[in-house]
Amino acid sequence: MPQTLEVDIEWTELYAWIPTRSSWSKKRIWFKKYWQGEIYYDAMGRPPIKGKSWKLVYTENEYLMYLLKKDEDATKDIRGEWMPRYPSRIKQWKHMMKE
Repeated sequence: MPQTLEVDIEWTELYAWIPTRSSWSKKRIWFKKYWQGEIYYDAMGRPPIKGKSWKLVYTENEYLMYLLKKDEDATKDIRGEWMPRYPSRIKQWKHMMKE
């Protein structure tokens, strides 16, 4: 099975009535809103062995940083080079560069 580049994460906003630990910074979240992400399949398309999904717990600020970085990475290809959002314009830009 070929590897895919994206892993879909289903995000849910929750309130921490009991202490919950962030999976990224390991900070304790209590009496605050936080975001829980669930990953049902990895990049190779395999499900988790234990449980129905892998869980990610982010504070509100961590989730905001995740969204900002995700948006930044959307304009880069696999090698880390910048790619335009509309690939059809690549030909136009290459043509303009030749002139």
